[in-house]
Amino acid sequence: MHPLVVIKPNHLDLSELATEFPKLSFISFADFYFKGISGYNRLMLAKEFYERFLDCTYILIYQLDAYVFRDELKEWCNKGYDYIGAPWLQRPVYKLPVIAEIMQLIHSYHKFKGKPSKQDLYGKIGNGGLSLRKVASHYRVTCEQKERIDHYLAQKRYHLYNEDVFWATEANGFTYPKVKEAIRFSFDKYPSYCYKLNNWQLPFGCHSWYKRKMKKFWMDFIPFQ
Repeated sequence: MHPLVVIKPNHLDLSELATEFPKLSFISFADFYFKGISGYNRLMLAKEFYERFLDCTYILIYQLDAYVFRDELKEWCNKGYDYIGAPWLQRPVYKLPVIAEIMQLIHSYHKFKGKPSKQDLYGKIGNGGLSLRKVASHYRVTCEQKERIDHYLAQKRYHLYNEDVFWATEANGFTYPKVKEAIRFSFDKYPSYCYKLNNWQLPFGCHSWYKRKMKKFWMDFIPFQ
């Protein structure tokens, strides 16, 4: 049995949940970390978050919109990567000549404006909603790259500066699986395409399964109430 820890704001009383599920542990952080996406980004890039887990080698971040199909956690931990999440994929349609030219123009425009481009993320590892993180590595980066982290946190309401983008693209010295291996860990967007790439096999888990565009696919595999 893996230790299960609920991360919560200081003010939230979960005593009833603790009574119903006595094997759960609870760790509280300041309420401002739970004020929307920006607060969550701040928590996932905070030194104090990873400091609380330094007695662990790995933590599995499991948001409430994640789902795990089978227990392969030890297998993934034994691979030794610093960070694993669902890969961000480019669908084949975007490689068609006309569309590829348009995408290149959009990419060039963003670079001209000094802004990040979504296309920079294609093939990166990856989504943080269900992600395995080596604690010591994440703690080290929060200590060593504070200036870069502060730059990310200063960008308001822009998804290309979310915390998982930082961990996928900015963390010095991180090791990641290749895309085909990461697909075995998790699907996020385009689950049908991921399923095909994964030889029609389900991954260890998935993220955002309840969203409208993904729900139709996942209804065959996840028991909806």
